[in-house]
Amino acid sequence: EQFREAALGIEAELGKADSLVMQLRGDNRTRLRIGAPSYTTRVAARLQILSEFAAKHPRVAIDVTYGRTPDKLEELRRGDLDVVFATDPESLVGLESIVIARSTTCILIPEGHRLAAMSEVPISAISGETVICMPRGSMPVGYFDRWYGKVVEAGGILLEAPETDNFAQTHFAAARGALVVTYKWQTGLDRSAGAMVTRPLIDGPAGCELHLVRRNSLHSLALEWFWGVALRYEAPPEAPPGLQAVSANDGASNGGHRRHG
Repeated sequence: EQFREAALGIEAELGKADSLVMQLRGDNRTRLRIGAPSYTTRVAARLQILSEFAAKHPRVAIDVTYGRTPDKLEELRRGDLDVVFATDPESLVGLESIVIARSTTCILIPEGHRLAAMSEVPISAISGETVICMPRGSMPVGYFDRWYGKVVEAGGILLEAPETDNFAQTHFAAARGALVVTYKWQTGLDRSAGAMVTRPLIDGPAGCELHLVRRNSLHSLALEWFWGVALRYEAPPEAPPGLQAVSANDGASNGGHRRHG
C-alpha cells in the first residue's frame, strides 16, 4: 500500500511537470480561471493586475467569471478556478491570500440635502433618513446585518433597491432624494450618479478588504506568473489605531500576505 501511494505521488508530480513543460513551450491551451464579485471591476488595483498580466503574458487565455465571494471560494476549493478576488473572506483554511485593496465607508447624498453641507457625516445624523440598501436575499447570510445594522441602530429607514447593481441603486436613490451607504476603495474607481456627493461616514460600518486568494498547492505556471504580478500591488498594512492611515500607494508591501494551513 505504501508503494502504491508513493507511485501515485510520483505520477502526480510527473503530470504537473508535463503541464509546466507544455506551458513553457507556449501551449495555446494555457489559461487562467479567475473568479470575482462584479463590483470589484471598479477597484483600480484589480484592473491593473489583470492588465499588466495580460500585457506580459498574451498567450495565456484569461477567463473571468463573476459571483459572490463565498461561491467563488467554493469553486476555488473544488479546483474549478485558479484564483479568486474575494471581499472579506470568512474562511481561508487551505488557502493563501494577499490584500490588494482596502475600503473606507462613505455615504452618497443628493445635492441640496441637509447633510450635503457637511464635510463628514456622523452616522447619528442619518436618523429619520431613507437609506437605499441591497436586496436582503442577494447578500450572504449575516452580511446584510453587518453592513446595515448600524444604519438601523442610528435611526435610518432602509428601503431595498429593486436591483443589485451599484450604479442602478445610486440612480434609484438620487431619484428619491435618499442616501446610499457605500465604500470607497483606497485605490478605487468610485461610482457617482447625477447630483450626488460623497462624504465620509463616521462610526458607520467597517470598511472591506479585497483579497487575492489561491490554494496552498497545485499552482500552474500561469498562476505563478499572475501571483508574481499581484505581489507588486499588495496593499500596505493598516496603520495602528490612533495613527494616520497609510496613503493609497500601489507599491509593494509584505504586510498582507497570509497562508492558512
